[in-house]
Amino acid sequence: LQPKGGNFIKSLHFSHTEIGKLEKEIIAGRKPVLEGLESHLSIDRVYLARSVKGDFEKSIRQICRERDIPLKSVPKQFFNKFGRLNHQGIIALKSSTTYYKLDDLLPILNEREEPPLVLLLEGVTDVRNLGAIARSAEIFSVDILVLPMKNSAPVNAEAFKTSAGAIRWLNIAREKSIASAIKRLKQYGFIIYGTELNGDKAPSDIRGEDRIALVMGSEEKGLGSETLKLLDEKIRIPQAGKTDSLNVSVASGICLYEILKKRRFGN
Repeated sequence: LQPKGGNFIKSLHFSHTEIGKLEKEIIAGRKPVLEGLESHLSIDRVYLARSVKGDFEKSIRQICRERDIPLKSVPKQFFNKFGRLNHQGIIALKSSTTYYKLDDLLPILNEREEPPLVLLLEGVTDVRNLGAIARSAEIFSVDILVLPMKNSAPVNAEAFKTSAGAIRWLNIAREKSIASAIKRLKQYGFIIYGTELNGDKAPSDIRGEDRIALVMGSEEKGLGSETLKLLDEKIRIPQAGKTDSLNVSVASGICLYEILKKRRFGN
C-alpha cells in the first residue's frame, strides 16, 4: 500500500473567514472546472447550478459519473457568496488526497502478515472529526479508510491540518455507499464490527485475529438501518455518565486502540 497525502458545505450560509478558506480550494468557471476534471486533478466534489443545461451539463455529469466524483445540483443563490469569482454556475472543490476504489486496494492486503484493518465512516460530515479520526487511524495502523460519496466530510486542507498530517499516510477509498463497501469486504473474509448503543459486545471483545472492518457512524444518527443489518458484531462502549454518546472521533480512537492492543499484547 502506498502512503497518501475539500470544507463540507452544509448550507448556503458562510462566514467571511470560511469564504476565505474555501477560495483557496475552489476551482471556479466552466473551462477551469472542465480542464481540472479532464486532467484528473484530485477533485472532492462539484456544485452545478440547476440552470446550467445542454452539452456542458451532460459532459460534467458524465465525467463525474466516470470518476465517481459527487455532483450536486444547487440553486443559483448558492453562488451569491462567491460573487468575486467568475463561477459561471459551477465550482469544484479540490481534495487534499487521492481517492482510490476499494477493489484497487483490497488485493494488496493479502500480502500483509498481520490481519488487515479497515475503518469505514458513515454520516461523518464534520471535517474536524474526520481529521481527528484520520489521525487515530494512522496511529493505530488502519490499512484503509473508507468514505461514502454522499453525506461525508471532504478530505480538504482543514481535515489535513486537524489530522496533524496523518492523512498523507492513509489509503483512502471512496465508495458509492458504506453498505456496498461492507458487502465487498465480506467477500474478502472480513468480520464486520460496528458501534451501536444497544450492542452486546465491548471494544475489548473484538477478536484481534480477524480480518477486521470497523464501521463508525455519526453521534447524531448512528449507523443506518441497512448498515446495521450487515454487521456481524455490534459494539457498545461502556459509559458511566449521563451524556448520550461519545464524539465519533473519540469513540473511533477507543475502538482502534483496543484492536491494536489485542493484536500486539493479546488478552
